[in-house]
Amino acid sequence: MLTLLNKTLRKQIVNKSYFLSLVNLPNSPQTRSFHNKQTNCQFETNFRSLKRLYTQTPEIQDLLHGKDRYSIQGSDQTLKDHSGQEKFTFPMQVPLVPLLNRPLFPGVTIQTILPPFRRTKENPSQKVAFFFVKDYQMQPEMRQGDEGFAREHKKKKTLRQKFSDFFISKTSKGNPLENLPGIGTLAVINPSDVPHSLHSVVSCTGLERVKALKITPSQKHFLIDIDMVNAGSINDNNDSTGFGGFSIDPEEALRYKKIIFDLLKELIVLKPFFADSVQYLLQNIKKFSLSSLLDLSCSITTSRGTELQGVLGTIPTSKRFQLVKELLKEEIKFSKVRQHVMKTVSQRLSIEQKKIYLEKQMKEIKSELGIQGKGNWDIIQKFRKQMGEKQYPKHAKDVIEEQFEKLTQLNVSSLEFNTTRNYLDWLIKLPWMTYQKENLDILLAKEILDEDHYGLADVKKRILEFIAVGNLKGSLHGKILCLVGPPGVGKTSIGKSLSRALNREFFRYSLGGLSDSSALKGFKRTYIGALPGLFIQGMKNLKTSNPVFVLDEVDKLGVSYKGDPSSALLEALDPEQNSEFLDHFLDVSYDLSKVLFVMTANVTSTIPSPLLDRMEVIRISGYVEEEKLQIAKKYLIKKVQKETGIKENQVKITENAIRTLIRDYCREAGVRNLQKNLEKIHRKIAYKIAISNKNSTDSTTTSTSTSQQKEVEESQEEKQQQQKHQLVNFPIIVEEKDLQEYLGKAIFLGDRIFKKTGVGVVTGLAWSHFGGALSYIESIKTEFDEINEETSQDKKKGKKKGSHKITGQLGEVMKESSLISYTFAKKFLREKEPNNTFLEESHIHTHCPEGAIPKDGPSAGVTIVTSLISLALQKPVKEDFAMTGEITLSGKVLPIGGLKEKVLAARRSGINQLIFPKENERDWYELEDYITKGITPHFVQKYDDIYKILF
Repeated sequence: MLTLLNKTLRKQIVNKSYFLSLVNLPNSPQTRSFHNKQTNCQFETNFRSLKRLYTQTPEIQDLLHGKDRYSIQGSDQTLKDHSGQEKFTFPMQVPLVPLLNRPLFPGVTIQTILPPFRRTKENPSQKVAFFFVKDYQMQPEMRQGDEGFAREHKKKKTLRQKFSDFFISKTSKGNPLENLPGIGTLAVINPSDVPHSLHSVVSCTGLERVKALKITPSQKHFLIDIDMVNAGSINDNNDSTGFGGFSIDPEEALRYKKIIFDLLKELIVLKPFFADSVQYLLQNIKKFSLSSLLDLSCSITTSRGTELQGVLGTIPTSKRFQLVKELLKEEIKFSKVRQHVMKTVSQRLSIEQKKIYLEKQMKEIKSELGIQGKGNWDIIQKFRKQMGEKQYPKHAKDVIEEQFEKLTQLNVSSLEFNTTRNYLDWLIKLPWMTYQKENLDILLAKEILDEDHYGLADVKKRILEFIAVGNLKGSLHGKILCLVGPPGVGKTSIGKSLSRALNREFFRYSLGGLSDSSALKGFKRTYIGALPGLFIQGMKNLKTSNPVFVLDEVDKLGVSYKGDPSSALLEALDPEQNSEFLDHFLDVSYDLSKVLFVMTANVTSTIPSPLLDRMEVIRISGYVEEEKLQIAKKYLIKKVQKETGIKENQVKITENAIRTLIRDYCREAGVRNLQKNLEKIHRKIAYKIAISNKNSTDSTTTSTSTSQQKEVEESQEEKQQQQKHQLVNFPIIVEEKDLQEYLGKAIFLGDRIFKKTGVGVVTGLAWSHFGGALSYIESIKTEFDEINEETSQDKKKGKKKGSHKITGQLGEVMKESSLISYTFAKKFLREKEPNNTFLEESHIHTHCPEGAIPKDGPSAGVTIVTSLISLALQKPVKEDFAMTGEITLSGKVLPIGGLKEKVLAARRSGINQLIFPKENERDWYELEDYITKGITPHFVQKYDDIYKILF
């Protein structure tokens, strides 16, 4: 095949009358010289990479099993068929060859491989028609056809088969001519190049413009009926007559030629790639008519196929001149831009090459002098380039220069060389004195905090006060914020909002379970694979020295033989000494004083005292029902809908449903569980929508079946009726009664175990991670002592000894509180009613319901005492009363924590009379009005005050 193509190429170039044939043939490294006798032009080329003026797309290779070649034809051969030697009879029927990349112009020769077709006696110099295909996709036509034809089209076929299917198919409803332009080019195959096999390379010369009339299918190709564009024809050298009978003035034609001449002359300077072809046109410009000159000038540009087709389809010479002029100007403009880019790139390459050459020279010179180790110069120069204009403190810069000096003396293959290079990389890339400009605008910070979080007024106020102090000082440092609260209340997200409000970078690290202090302060460089601690790593990643560091779960630090992380945190967090924080890996002090540290914890009891002393604790008690309702409506539902792909108008959850969801399923202090339940609801709705869409699609498919499927439709009609009730009507409304369908039975059925408390039953208030809750204490008298058996001596003397035991999975603190309460209750009852010996002689059993839940804390002291006094007096306490407070042996009521959560628990249960320690009165007046509204507090200092209120 290659040999045949080589022979054909040389034959066409040397013997034929066109000037330059451009082909791409591999595996011919030698350079050859060709001479065209008729044009007296000579050129040299390399068969390995011949210049191509036009390049067809890969699809045309599948169509023609070869590559097309274009060339400019000499004027005498171009007009041969118009000089009267051969006359055409129109209309005529010729083979159709579609071009996918660009059209063929009259006077231009294309070398290609054509499908085999028979020669006829009437037309020995076989002619073909080349048409530029506008739109090969033809998808609308395929969609209009039947399904069988569409399936055939999807099969893997060659491009020629696809074209044949399109033109020959009788089922196609569209007009095949719609995919062809109105104007094409009639071309003639040179008599000696008529194809005899699929591998024959032929040259076809464009003759004149023709228009398509009709397409007729053939066995291996397709035929097209063509006609002349106009009654006129190309006038050989008479420039006063335009193509197709459109006359122009001779002087005007001469002026047009001069303009084209100037443009071609400018193009040949900018684009040497076209030098030979353009030079040929300039030398023979007088031989060409204006119409031919425009076609040939247009054909040497690299314009798009649609633009060239516009020129080919333009009949009036004056209009065609304007189009060609614009294409040549665009070609010149593009060539100037390309030349400028190449010149700039060349200059930059020259500078870089010169720099590389000098650096290599310097490296070899220093290597010969023994000043540095071989290969170290490039690495040092790379590090110095990275340093650039960055600022470094003096002590850090001294260490860097010292390491540079050390690196020059080391061998590249040594282990210490890699250690030193890694150490230098960390020293150079750290943002020693790089600070991000922070925003201290209080109003903007307030707007961002309100945008990200609903409620938490006390927390926001404290953060804004912190920013206000920084606004007056000019910077924010010196304080460590510690956000303490139950899970899911937004502690970490508050830190993230704070970084956004201050326009600082954000870094988060979880300290939960951390037991190795080296993770905070780094490892010694002597270890293989040593790295700095998390503070230095965060600085390098964020590229700034004043970020916001959020350290989560500081109350869950561990301790092991590898060190105490809480002690390692002291140096990093203490504002008095963190300006010279020393990392074990760097071994150079680093300034952490500009970092804003935000710690998060669930409780403060497990945080070491020295560490807690350096923090400013901000407590987040959690959200009330109203706050959770607004958070769900404004934030959570929108977030969940976005994550599940459900549109806003597809689902609507009523306010009552959200309240019930909060009250019966999500009673914890945070909103994390609320978000999980909302996700569960939306997932089930998404499943319904997906099933509905599937049923709807199946119904549509069945309804569009043909008449031959009527029996199948009748059998499926009943099935469709069953599917109708599954189709979803939007929006889907989730009401209170639907929650059990989506989430199952309610988790919390109510706090009030006893609708009406009796003798020995008292309502207390407790705090837990889920927020506040009611804690009942009930006491009864038993017939015998289950703990301390009576001795025989006590029985003989008739002496009765009372006992007390308490159950309900209590912690050590609460057990001690129950002993104190029992002792005080006996003492208090003896003072109030000396004749009442019930507590001293009776066996009493006290129980805290919900025994599966661990309970601990001293705040149930007054509740246990009241339960014992009520049992001894056989009097129930007043209704709708709840209490909390720690009792002492002397009867003093001590303050408690979690007042807000306990008030919320009482409000949920409908209790409006509350007893608190006197010292918690200040906490009561800090609560919001919507929390305290309708609740009457009673503040007591000693138990005698409670006795007067209840009994």
